[in-house]
Amino acid sequence: MKIMTRKSTTSAFSLVEVVLAIGVLSLAIVALLGLFGPTIGSVKQVIDTNLATAAVSRVNAEIQRGMTWSDAQTATEAHTVYFVWKSQDDLGDPTEFNMSSSSSELATDLDNGRLVDTPMAVTFQEGMQTGDNQYTWGNIDNEGYFPILINIYPIEPSQAGSYTYDSLKNNIDPIFTYTTAKTRSL
Repeated sequence: MKIMTRKSTTSAFSLVEVVLAIGVLSLAIVALLGLFGPTIGSVKQVIDTNLATAAVSRVNAEIQRGMTWSDAQTATEAHTVYFVWKSQDDLGDPTEFNMSSSSSELATDLDNGRLVDTPMAVTFQEGMQTGDNQYTWGNIDNEGYFPILINIYPIEPSQAGSYTYDSLKNNIDPIFTYTTAKTRSL
């Protein structure tokens, strides 16, 4: 009796070819994942810049309408740190832009889950800056306005109580710096 064997005609990849294909695919995936890091950093920077821009409007409104001349003068001389943050009661409710020199209000919104986006610390400094040159004003009591240099810093909300003017200025780069002025109301 003769046993017939059939030669298989199905073609397949060898183990070496499969391993090589997986290696090439892995390299392509790693290269694509490497592109995500800088992109995510850029997106965070854009978000922080948008928040800082919104904070500028809130800070200017507070300086012009919410602060008296002496309040603004005291804030610049005492290097008061203000906190600016967005909060929301419930999902779908409008967001509220808050500004306070007390970190406890920010902490309350953080504890209650109302905090939206990155909070900012804002410092006031008498004078103005053009390029690398900083100018101070003379006797502001005799003027109708005085310039205020504003620095806006992104902060970690859980550490808001530990930020001081000096710690911000010496350890964190501001994401936005601009000069505004407080006008004297007659």
